[in-house]
Amino acid sequence: MNTDEIDTLIKRIPEIAEAVNSFKSEELQRQAFDLLVSQMGVVQPVASTSSHSTKEYTHQNQPKNEKIVETTKTKSRPKAKKTYSIDKNLNLRPDGKASFRDFTTEKSPSNHLDKVTIAVYYLKEILALENATVSHVLTCYQDASWRLPSNPINTVQQAGSKGYVDSSNAEDITLTPAGQNLVKFDLPRAKS
Repeated sequence: MNTDEIDTLIKRIPEIAEAVNSFKSEELQRQAFDLLVSQMGVVQPVASTSSHSTKEYTHQNQPKNEKIVETTKTKSRPKAKKTYSIDKNLNLRPDGKASFRDFTTEKSPSNHLDKVTIAVYYLKEILALENATVSHVLTCYQDASWRLPSNPINTVQQAGSKGYVDSSNAEDITLTPAGQNLVKFDLPRAKS
């Protein structure tokens, strides 16, 4: 592209921008821009990021050795699930207090929501931990020999959706009044 062509392109950019911006869809705007610029004989560079796939084609007015490159975004890879580990320093058999295992035997939880709520209650009310975490809850599960949930954060969030815990911060899970009442008054559940 010579200097005259560049000057012409620079002068036409406001017109191109107005035409492109008349479309509401970003995809249509991109396609319109690509088409207008290609009609002016400009070859667009290939995107260098790995999150784009490229499709090359030769425009009918272009010389055969020049290619116009169209880039399209590909779906990004899903984020890996965060893994949680057991807290080996958490003492669930403190001196002078009921062990977690004895406490759960007394309360007899029947589902994951009860188990998460009991764990958070024990961590916050009996052990008086400042922050109860998902790792702490998993440590309670292991101590009680309960089957670990396949998605721990989701299980804690379900207890939050039920209103038993506040799970908005996975590093500081707190007990709600409904959760306190569940543990203090409703567990063990009356048998039908």
